Amino acid sequence: MKYLKLKINSLLQKSLFKDTAWMMIAQIIGLFLQMAYFMIVARALGLEQYGIFSGVLALAFIATPFSGLGSGDILVQNVSRDPTVFRKYWGNSILIIFVTSLILSTIAVFVSPLIFHQTIAPILVFLVCFSDLFFLRVWLTASGALVSRNLTSKAAQIKVFHNFSKLLAALILVSFFKQPTIFIWGCLYLLGTATSAMLSFLLVCRMLGLPTLDIKCLLSNLTPGFFFSLSSSATTVNAHADKLMLASLSTLEATGTYAAAYRFIDVGYFPFFAISSAAYARFFKEGATGIKGSLGLAKRLLPVISGYGVIATIGYLVFAPVVTLILGEEYRESAAVLRWMAPFHLLFGFQYLAADTLTGAGLHKWRSFIQVFAALLNVLLNFWLIPLYSWKGAAWATIASITFQTLGLWLLVIFFSKQEVINPPKEGA
Repeated sequence: MKYLKLKINSLLQKSLFKDTAWMMIAQIIGLFLQMAYFMIVARALGLEQYGIFSGVLALAFIATPFSGLGSGDILVQNVSRDPTVFRKYWGNSILIIFVTSLILSTIAVFVSPLIFHQTIAPILVFLVCFSDLFFLRVWLTASGALVSRNLTSKAAQIKVFHNFSKLLAALILVSFFKQPTIFIWGCLYLLGTATSAMLSFLLVCRMLGLPTLDIKCLLSNLTPGFFFSLSSSATTVNAHADKLMLASLSTLEATGTYAAAYRFIDVGYFPFFAISSAAYARFFKEGATGIKGSLGLAKRLLPVISGYGVIATIGYLVFAPVVTLILGEEYRESAAVLRWMAPFHLLFGFQYLAADTLTGAGLHKWRSFIQVFAALLNVLLNFWLIPLYSWKGAAWATIASITFQTLGLWLLVIFFSKQEVINPPKEGA
């Protein structure tokens, strides 16, 4: 008993455990807030309008990684190792996000008629895209800035507020509008995201300092930042291309059915996001000496990650019918979609550990290559399978691409680990 008490006390004193606990609490609260606003919006808009919104949102998600060109990851990488450089990386990030978000939102408006077989108002496309490409990216960068300075509790708090602002927007939708439309929801979605972004920006400025600009530093980080964007884009394509292509190649009803089930899958990711948010800066610190350092951190996280993946898979298989009880008979087929997606979390856990092991060791471009190939595989399979099998084809394509990505990333980890044994890094390198 005394030994167990000592182990618990030791665990509680570890900063990684504390940070993970903070993010876990934020994820759990956020989970309830997300599910509440999702159920409100899905019921208020109906299957077809929700399918339209999901398609536009998927377009925004796919473009989002290129908003900022990886400047947020560059900030975390450098500030976690040298806190004195924060202000210039903070200012550079905000500038790049603003410029790229305007360009990408405009492009999205012009390409949307080529993607969706049903006419969607350009203003709706711009509202949703600018919301995620600018305001959501500012919020994400602010969260990363706080984590890089070991202020994880504050990052957890702004995460809760972000989800609360979305719930508040959903409540306004059903409380003040007798006939909710997708355009009204687009405006409220933008307002909710903007509110959380501005609060997060002001908090970071107050706690860590006002942003400054260093154009030389900005230009020198465009190339490594691009690889972060490329990697993030590939991950986003794997996660959202299926919904976008369903809206284009299948029916909006199939898109709404699939997107609703995916919302429940997204809920199950919260332990992974809690751990990854808390550990992300540590992967850079551990990996400063080589891949053996970042791999050591991954090995310590492996039992928790794999254990949760198994539990989540079983849970989704057993409790899939709950979807119909929550959303109504209109979404009955979403329960079948959920069963097909049950293995996602187990695969994602292994993939996450390998990916951040490479990134922490400065091998992010190799991670990017694998993720890009996986994204291309996903898109090609969706083009082939969706016209034949609708949402089942989308599920098959996503499972195949995630499996390929997981295997590829771990093969790279093994390869570079062996290379490091043969050619150990020089001191100071």
